[in-house]
Amino acid sequence: MKFYVINPKSRTIETINVDKKKWDYKKIYDYIGINNTFEWVSLDNRGNGLFIDGEGMLKTPYTETEGNIHQTMWYFKIYTAFDYEHTIAGTALLCGTDDEGNTSETTLPKRLVNTIVDWVDDGEFFEPEPPKIYALDDNNNIIERI
Repeated sequence: MKFYVINPKSRTIETINVDKKKWDYKKIYDYIGINNTFEWVSLDNRGNGLFIDGEGMLKTPYTETEGNIHQTMWYFKIYTAFDYEHTIAGTALLCGTDDEGNTSETTLPKRLVNTIVDWVDDGEFFEPEPPKIYALDDNNNIIERI
């Protein structure tokens, strides 16, 4: 199964391939680097979405030691097929789900994922902006939805 790991700290989108026979939901914790709860964010009506840190937005984004401020949480924005923008805290695992809700391969090509993810600059405040929504046409070309 093809998944993507979106890491806002390194600003990378890594493709990973997982053997469906060896898949276990507990691997989600390792991929997104947490040991607490995770949540699901739906990206479209075809079963694609993100597993994210369930407590990500509750974590302190900065710490201060000896007068120096250090960033401890990184963010990214992702645009959905529902004309909505999500700001996500921490690393996320993009994958799909089947009709029964089981984890499955994503149907999104990486070139489309690259267009719907924006990195949040260090210290940026979150103010909603009109999202740019992208989709694939019948020939698998990326188009902007109006």
